[in-house]
Amino acid sequence: MSLEFAEPTEFQLIDEVLDLDTGQPIKAVAFIARELRAVMQDRAMIVSRLNKDLENPWLVCPYCMAAVYLVSSVDRKFFFRHRHEDENCPKKSGPGLSQEVINALKYNGAKESLAHQRTKELVRQSLLADSRFSTPQVEKVWRGMDRKKWRKPDVQTAWNDRRFAFEIQLSTTYLSIVVERRDFYQAEGGHLVWIFQDFDPQRTPRAEEDVFFNNNTNVFVANASTLQRSRETGKFTLECWYTIPVLVAGPILDEWHRADVSIDELTLDLERQRVFFFDYDAERARLNDELAEQGLEALRQTFECFWERYGGMSSTESIRTKWGELRDKFKPYGLALPEHYTEPPFNGIVSLMLSAKHGRPIGYGHQRLIQVANTAFDHYKPFLLPFGWALQTYGHNAVLDEQDTKGTWKKRRKMIREQIKAKDPSYERNTNYDALIAFLLPQIKRKLLRTENDKDQE
Repeated sequence: MSLEFAEPTEFQLIDEVLDLDTGQPIKAVAFIARELRAVMQDRAMIVSRLNKDLENPWLVCPYCMAAVYLVSSVDRKFFFRHRHEDENCPKKSGPGLSQEVINALKYNGAKESLAHQRTKELVRQSLLADSRFSTPQVEKVWRGMDRKKWRKPDVQTAWNDRRFAFEIQLSTTYLSIVVERRDFYQAEGGHLVWIFQDFDPQRTPRAEEDVFFNNNTNVFVANASTLQRSRETGKFTLECWYTIPVLVAGPILDEWHRADVSIDELTLDLERQRVFFFDYDAERARLNDELAEQGLEALRQTFECFWERYGGMSSTESIRTKWGELRDKFKPYGLALPEHYTEPPFNGIVSLMLSAKHGRPIGYGHQRLIQVANTAFDHYKPFLLPFGWALQTYGHNAVLDEQDTKGTWKKRRKMIREQIKAKDPSYERNTNYDALIAFLLPQIKRKLLRTENDKDQE
């Protein structure tokens, strides 16, 4: 499926919110009109912060400073609402029952449905099929360390010194209920597993999204088939729906998959209160890095093409224009290029390092790589170490050995090593251009970032 983006309602009564963490105002539309996954996760975070400390909310109304939360309308669009109305606020909404009261009434009523009772029994029977679990308890009170706080999960049990609370996801399972239970069980060291009665990835109500977008996009279903599987294998088994992010001609798209999974195949992440089969977040982060690297590689090639053609030439108005355009492309990556590409020592360093990378003179009028190496020795001693790393990493030392017919470079290489080891100040590495060198020659980036102790061992 393609990435889905959240939509704001056409009219935003609270058109701006204040981020108390940063002190910055945020336009409501800008906050909402992002990838749906991120909005749903932030929506849960807003409620979680309110539940933990009402006096220190994340987002507030800038007009009355009352805490706000993100609401989904019947047509699946979002808007902000005050948690508690201030009569003097110009952005207050109309009277009526609070949303918390409405949610609780509908949720408690739905818990009495036959479908809910049936799913709860499926979970209980499936747990009984796995002798590693303690006897599952249904609708029993789970008291917190603070005896005044408690919950009554649909089913609770224990396995390998881990406590589990299973809650049946209902169409009326509102975000406040999801977050309250998640935070409670997490504080008590218990794993919360939301169980769906069924799941259709093509039709996901907002109540379902509040659950799975905050559980690494993993959904668990209990049905007659998973009960049979649990009994056959002696392992508690659930149906799992999960998304795998994939790169398709540039953008990242999500593909839904399903599998029957046992408890042994799940990752129990108490720190983030997640139970999952497939680690969507880790794979998405890897693909984001891959996309970023693709962008960097394209920029790297653009830079090298410029340098191949103009690096050794005098500046002209036409070339200066091209350089200015290239500088602009670098700015989003935090790499500041000098105003003039002919500026020393920038020009020499770039030519030096690109020559070492490609095994031939680039940016110089030389004919052979050995001439570049001698230029490095004569004029760029503070850059000899990364120059040597590049020659070795990109496999061009043999080129120098072949061209070093008089043995001059062999003697100089020995001298360089001795002087660096002796900490000769004229050979002390200049690190001012490390970011640029790391960009142009990514394979020596780790060497550039090594500690002083590592460097001493060169």
